Amino acid sequence: MSALEERNRRVLVIDDNVEIHRYLREILEGGAEDAEFDAMDAALFGTGAGPIAMRFDVTSVYRGEDGIEAARRAREEGAPFSLAFVDVRMPAGIDGVETLERIWGEDPEMQAVICTAHAEVSWNRILARLGAPQRFLVLKKPFDAVEVRQMACALTEKWLQEANLRQGEARTRAMLIAVPDAMLRVSTEGRCEDLRAVGAPQLELDDMLPGQAAVAAREAVASVLAGGPTEVFEVEREDLGRLYEARVARAGEGDALLLLRDVTDRRRAELAAAQRQLHEETIAAQAEMMLALSTPLLPIHEDVVVMPLVGALDSRRVEKVREVLIQGVADRGVSIAILDMTGVPSLDAELVDEIVATARAIRLLGAESVLTGLGSGVARTLVEQGADLGGIRIHRDLGAGVAYALRARGGRAARS
Repeated sequence: MSALEERNRRVLVIDDNVEIHRYLREILEGGAEDAEFDAMDAALFGTGAGPIAMRFDVTSVYRGEDGIEAARRAREEGAPFSLAFVDVRMPAGIDGVETLERIWGEDPEMQAVICTAHAEVSWNRILARLGAPQRFLVLKKPFDAVEVRQMACALTEKWLQEANLRQGEARTRAMLIAVPDAMLRVSTEGRCEDLRAVGAPQLELDDMLPGQAAVAAREAVASVLAGGPTEVFEVEREDLGRLYEARVARAGEGDALLLLRDVTDRRRAELAAAQRQLHEETIAAQAEMMLALSTPLLPIHEDVVVMPLVGALDSRRVEKVREVLIQGVADRGVSIAILDMTGVPSLDAELVDEIVATARAIRLLGAESVLTGLGSGVARTLVEQGADLGGIRIHRDLGAGVAYALRARGGRAARS
């Protein structure tokens, strides 16, 4: 289907004269002569050589009342007329001006050509009754065929463009309504128009925003209209308990676009997330502190340290034991490191291997490893696992281990 065929070319002719109907149909629908010329053009130049004359679908009625009914029915059926040729004077019934007034009550988008053979019917009189001069033209009888066809082409095309514009505006309005933001057009004087509400009255900025926010909005509008960048600020509505982000951007020479987005829920979520993160970080720091307190490294001599362990051990705590012991031995130049297990009731097989590996790591640093206070449960696990304790000194309790360390260091601790 061509672009011309897609256009609404339905024309309503309202006139009491049968000859006028015949003449307009011949001009608008095209007769045999037009068809012959179209065929000759196609034969000589090809089917796509030039434009095909626009032809119209003409409906004829002879009284104003019938024209009103035809316009109403066509619109209800979804096939409205784009154009009406209306005679001013029709002896039977209402005149053409009243007919057109009432047609526009049924179909305000229809374009019109007012036809008259009476010089006394002036433009001013017609305009006074109809208004809206952009929707009609006046055609004097007798008609010129070119003038008739030119008016029909121009006004049906105008109807199409306005229909496309209305559809575009409807789509834009639907998108604006779907967006959960307030969108205002603001003039330099601070007058606001709600772009989401058709026909809404204009308000002042002071009516839309609380005191300081209205002042900030006025300053932002002045700034962007002076060529400045988009302005962003926050608006708090304490009466509603809501927080809004306001964006002001230039929309034209004398107005700006103000977008108000409710960010209350987002800010609350951000605050809750920040509070959760802080809580988690606090818990982690406390856990780290407790872990450090649960693995103390106590010096009993300048090169002898003791780490007493109390309570159940897990992999994280054993890892901390290894880290503190190795770091302490390396930093202090320790010769003997005592790991006291008196307060540990039991160990699983995996942790036994970790403890033994820690003791061997101490030896690799040049220090002697001493294990003390091994309870029956821990000792049983060591035996069942076949743990290799070679090179690791074992003592029954911490006292025995400390005594050994002091003797090994030549009694220097006792003398100091």
